[in-house]
Amino acid sequence: MNFVQGNFAQETEGKNKVFYCPEESQFYSYCLEMLLMIHFSPDIVIEFGSGDGTAVIAAILRTRFEGMVQGYEINPKACHTANRHISQYRLDSRYMILNDCFFRNTPGFEKNFLISNPPYLPCFSKEDMVMPELYGGWDGAEVIQKLLSINFSSVMMLVPSISNPLAVFSHAKNSGYSISNFLVTALPFGYYSSQPEIQDTLCVLKRQKVSFFSGAGYLIAGVLFQKKEYVQEDRSEELGCIMQSLK
Repeated sequence: MNFVQGNFAQETEGKNKVFYCPEESQFYSYCLEMLLMIHFSPDIVIEFGSGDGTAVIAAILRTRFEGMVQGYEINPKACHTANRHISQYRLDSRYMILNDCFFRNTPGFEKNFLISNPPYLPCFSKEDMVMPELYGGWDGAEVIQKLLSINFSSVMMLVPSISNPLAVFSHAKNSGYSISNFLVTALPFGYYSSQPEIQDTLCVLKRQKVSFFSGAGYLIAGVLFQKKEYVQEDRSEELGCIMQSLK
C-alpha cells in the first residue's frame, strides 16, 4: 500500500529548538487517520514524542475519533507549543501532552494503543550529530525496538528503510507482534539526515545490508503492529521486501 507524497509537516524535539520536517508530519498524521482512528475506537491512546501536536490534531479533526490521546514530550518548548495548539482547536478534553519522560511513566500506562514517530537517525557517534535528540542508535532502530518491548496490544509508528527495518520486524515478531497493515511513502534526505556523520554511517550500514536507500532518499512506513492473536495475516515479509527495494 503506497501513499503519494505531498506537502506535509513534522516536528522533532530538541532541547533549545524545534525542528520541522514537513514531509514526515502529515504522513504520520495520515497514517494515524487511516491505520488507527478510522478502524479502532480506543478510549485512551498513548503517544511517545508529541512534538508540536499538529499531526495528532489534524488526524482528530479529520475523523470521528472520540478517545483521548495522552502524549509525552520531553522538550518543554515543543510541549508548550503543542498545548497552545490544542487549546486553539478546543481539543483539551481529547488531547493532553505532558512535559515528562515517557519511559519513566510506562508502568502506569493502559497498554492498549501506542503511537509514535520516534527518533531514528543512525550514527556511530551521537556526540558528532548536529542534533543528538534525533539519534536512534548506531543503526537507527534502538528507540523503535525499545517501544516495541513495552508490551502494548497495538503500536502504530513510523519505521524508515534506513534504520535496520528487518531487525525491527524480527524484534517485533519475537515480542509477539505481527504487522496487520502499513502505508509507505518516499522521503528525500533532509538537512539532518544529509549531515556527513549520518551519511557516513548510512554508507557502512548499506554495505552491511541493514540500511536501504537510493541517491534520491529513502522509504518510510507507517506500520500497525498488533499482538499476533489479533492478526489474521502477518504482512511483515511483504513490507520487508518493499523496504529492501531501494538500491
